[in-house]
Amino acid sequence: MMQLGRHLRAACVVAAPVWAGQAIAEPCVGAAFDRQFPGATGVQTRHADVPSPRFPGLWQEGRINGDRYVLYANGEASLQDGAAEPEWSIFVQCDLEAATCTETIDGSPPEAALQLAEVLGQCFVNPDRVTMAEVVPPAPPLIAPQTDGWALAPTGGTPIVEPTDPDPTPASNPTTGPAREPGPDPNPAAVQCGLAAVSGEDDGTTLQLLLVEAGADPGPIDGLPGRKTRQALAQVLGPDASELGVQAAIDALDEFLCRPSD
Repeated sequence: MMQLGRHLRAACVVAAPVWAGQAIAEPCVGAAFDRQFPGATGVQTRHADVPSPRFPGLWQEGRINGDRYVLYANGEASLQDGAAEPEWSIFVQCDLEAATCTETIDGSPPEAALQLAEVLGQCFVNPDRVTMAEVVPPAPPLIAPQTDGWALAPTGGTPIVEPTDPDPTPASNPTTGPAREPGPDPNPAAVQCGLAAVSGEDDGTTLQLLLVEAGADPGPIDGLPGRKTRQALAQVLGPDASELGVQAAIDALDEFLCRPSD
């Protein structure tokens, strides 16, 4: 039976059992940590020539729902706020032989982060349970805000809000351009980048996830690009990029993230 417990670093420390499962041969990201964690973006597998307690030789890092995660080969994991100066963090330590995990929490992470930290532990002790549905929460209803809209209007300009179209058939419009069908991956063995590495359910979410992949902070991943999204776009592509529409911004970020390395 699974058990759950966490350590809180604050005025007091609370200890309790965490979750347990069956002993496993390899984690959900594969023995070489080269299999992408479900729902993650900007995933990288790293190696340390000289292992240490902090970097035990092999680990995978990336972002999930905008938060930064790391999975270490010694059964440890960490999750923290995706901001430049995180307000909270969760450290997960699993006993692979006993198939149990414990957590140490700094700050006040949201409930979704606490649930995700548990899933990170399951990656080690019960990898078959780790699915996209457990990692990525259902998208909330998308409602255009009053102060900004789907298109990235320049600062001080008039927000452009796309009208509701009862016809679900994809079509061209002056804001987003023609609808695009995803093409086949010409090199499935290559490391994915740009649009091939994100899975946004709409253009707004896709844009924000691409900015996260580029290392910028677009604000909440809610599919509603606003002021923070424009600022992140300007940070990545330059000041003129804040005047782009959503589709043009997606195309520019895709080209930027997938440009050949020197």
